[in-house]
Amino acid sequence: MSILARNVGAQEDVTDNAETNDRILIVGNIARWTAQGRAAIPCGTFQFNEIEQLTATILDDAAPTMIFSPLVGDDFDVMDVVEQLSDLGFSGQYRVIAHALPNPEMIRKEVRAVAPDLDFDLLMMPDAPDEA
Repeated sequence: MSILARNVGAQEDVTDNAETNDRILIVGNIARWTAQGRAAIPCGTFQFNEIEQLTATILDDAAPTMIFSPLVGDDFDVMDVVEQLSDLGFSGQYRVIAHALPNPEMIRKEVRAVAPDLDFDLLMMPDAPDEA
């Protein structure tokens, strides 16, 4: 079962899940998420950070098995995160969450050109029923 399937939307306390050593670092707009009533505090296997907090120290301390971010945030986009991760020498898994895109392969190619050692992919989320 994937990390996302085990953790996102799960009702169980992931801290009690002894079978997983997954550590997820989520890069995003914490102030906005908090203002919208979304929990953005470290919990179980999840740690939330702003892009400005994405440093070698955070990567060493959090030791993430996967990093998630939105395609576009308030003050960053996927390429900002990719460049930061590349500068820090991160070659693990980085996944971007996005809604339907006309040409997702274009983004994959651009990321591979900048950070060929990064394990990158897009997670395409379906549009909400009222957005379809």
